[in-house]
Amino acid sequence: MTETPTAVHYRAYLLAYDLEKEDLYDRTRTAFLTRAGVLTELALRGNIADEDGDAVLVKSDPTGDPVLDRLLAQIGNEKRSWKSWLRHDYKETLDAIEEQLVEQKLLTVQEKKVLGVVPKTHVTATDPSLAKALQEHAVEVLHSSTPVAQVGADDAALVALAAAGTVPSVVTRKESKGEYKDRIEELTDRVGEVAPGLEKALRGIRLTMIAAQGGLGFSG
Repeated sequence: MTETPTAVHYRAYLLAYDLEKEDLYDRTRTAFLTRAGVLTELALRGNIADEDGDAVLVKSDPTGDPVLDRLLAQIGNEKRSWKSWLRHDYKETLDAIEEQLVEQKLLTVQEKKVLGVVPKTHVTATDPSLAKALQEHAVEVLHSSTPVAQVGADDAALVALAAAGTVPSVVTRKESKGEYKDRIEELTDRVGEVAPGLEKALRGIRLTMIAAQGGLGFSG
């Protein structure tokens, strides 16, 4: 199996990969989830922190990851809330993540046209077993009886992200509202330990997605 990416944004992308249809489960939602993943990764690394609901620069040292460094430079030049950064450049972030995954030979990307007119991006994981392993691990974290305090902050954030975007490989809407609701709440609380503003942005991510799409539904 190919080496598994460790950064939250790449792992979030692979969680959103639908193994059955061999494509992203929803491109728009994945764009938001991976954008949130970039913010989470920078917060976990200590590059950015929360200041009265805004994401502020703490360390400007380059990370070596073009996706992270691009946002790092933006945050260094402008003060915004976590929610605002979540909405900003989310589509471009998805493209940049895919570019890196293609470079790592983990993904192939094809631009197609539906009915010969509507442009559509189709992605294929070159090693589906890697996506499957990440998805199974996220499910295990969600279903486990291990106290949330003992769950790694990155794993907690990933499951919180998956639940916020109702990523079907990890959790269904019914599960998120039912038997796993309390555990999802606790896992999301762990994000708040790193950055309270980021936790708040994650909790409102569904409404943010809808607002960004003009109140419309989501496309694949």
